[in-house]
Amino acid sequence: MGEDRQSVGGNPEPVNESPDAEWPRLLCEMATAASGNEFLTPLARHAVTSCDAAHAVALAGRNGKFTSLGSWGLDSATERSTLLRYARQLAAWVATTGVPLAVDTPESDPRFPDPPPGIAAASAWPWPREELSGGLVVFAGPGRAPGAPDALRALACLGALVLHGEAAGRRAQERDERTRALEKQLVAAERLAAVGELAAEMSREIKAPLAGLGALAAQAAEGLPEDDPRHPLLEVLIQEAARLERILAGQLELVERVEPVLAPEDLNRVVGECLMLVSEDLRKGRIRLTRRLGAGLPALLLDAGFMRRLVLSMVRGGMETCPRGGRVKVETRRAGSRVELTVAADGAHAPGQALEHLWRPFEVGGPAGTRGNVTAQGIQRILREHRGALRARSTPEWPFHITLTLPIAGNRDRRRVGRERRSGRERRSA
Repeated sequence: MGEDRQSVGGNPEPVNESPDAEWPRLLCEMATAASGNEFLTPLARHAVTSCDAAHAVALAGRNGKFTSLGSWGLDSATERSTLLRYARQLAAWVATTGVPLAVDTPESDPRFPDPPPGIAAASAWPWPREELSGGLVVFAGPGRAPGAPDALRALACLGALVLHGEAAGRRAQERDERTRALEKQLVAAERLAAVGELAAEMSREIKAPLAGLGALAAQAAEGLPEDDPRHPLLEVLIQEAARLERILAGQLELVERVEPVLAPEDLNRVVGECLMLVSEDLRKGRIRLTRRLGAGLPALLLDAGFMRRLVLSMVRGGMETCPRGGRVKVETRRAGSRVELTVAADGAHAPGQALEHLWRPFEVGGPAGTRGNVTAQGIQRILREHRGALRARSTPEWPFHITLTLPIAGNRDRRRVGRERRSGRERRSA
């Protein structure tokens, strides 16, 4: 640093500072510059002044595509585009080799064709960090030297420091955004859990008197002759009470986390039972059923009750979209290491709309009041326990098309692991 001197008249003379005094100010200016495509402009400006250059460009990127993060001395639009094209070639070279580059005679250098006019020399220095690609490129005008290597090295180190800090700040901002999103999801999950607990408590309070009402209605119906006009009304009351009991049982099962009982099962048998349960609804709606159950399917490790509920939801969902006199297709087949169950129906339906109804929280029915549908959480749990997946699509012939995929391999190992997990819990509880 130079000394502070004052003249005899009291007017201060200029402070004679060393060139090193400019570096802290440059770093402060770069660190406080707004991020974006020009936040390395102070670095390019200092490269022009310290290296006696005419132009400077700071570039960074990946996969051979480099973006200017700051430039200085590029005045005209034509000159700017030409210089940027040439600078990207030099930046790609130093990014690939990792060593500085000096082009003393651009017109005769075969590595970089079509140099911009009026450039006596060019130099490029890579960013000295492995995670950064690109570098600082300076161009010397006519009658000027290619540039000072020591100054370029120092400026490249400074630019890499700023780029690294900017990337770290961006990653920290992304982490903060992910954290806030997770916090929102946690709050939503807590609210859903509270709603579920409330629904379970209401289910417990309603279930007992509802069962009593159904039993009383059944007793009253038994004491009436078949031709009594009150008999059909009591039958409706009995059926509705049974339906509400199934809904309440499903909610309680969801909250109380009943463990599935996995056993080798024939998926075709489960599907056949479900089709028997909906046969009366198919007849009333005059819906034509096409059943194609694949022969020789291997036994799968399933909880028959859980799987029956899921299959019923798929079939009844297709029936709801099907117009009177329409068609429903149910197929099972083996596809490599998986078994697939497909339920398709005709009628007006948008792709993915079926899954939207299936995945609604605490949904117990579709738009038309599907009976016995599984809640969204229940479907997720059934799929998770059976390592299955649901896929929905739409075709001109079958607007409603849902496929359930179940793996074949690993069933017995999974059952053994499930027994070990339950036995471990039993030992801990004991």
